[in-house]
Amino acid sequence: MGISPGEVFIPCAEDMGKRHDYRSLQQLLQLTRENGYTDNKLHDDIIESCVRQTGSDVEQVIKKKNQFFFS
Repeated sequence: MGISPGEVFIPCAEDMGKRHDYRSLQQLLQLTRENGYTDNKLHDDIIESCVRQTGSDVEQVIKKKNQFFFS
């Protein structure tokens, strides 16, 4: 019985979005990278699930994330 990283991290990110707790989201993303979860798709899904809870523009946030991490 394997649980995917998304099944663990996405509900956490949704809760962070409901609370507008972006500092915890940043820490979650950092910890996922530090622990070997380097898949950009997973990071995008985590961010998207958080942002959807706030009603913000998901595409804009993903674009900013990419600029931050890859510039």
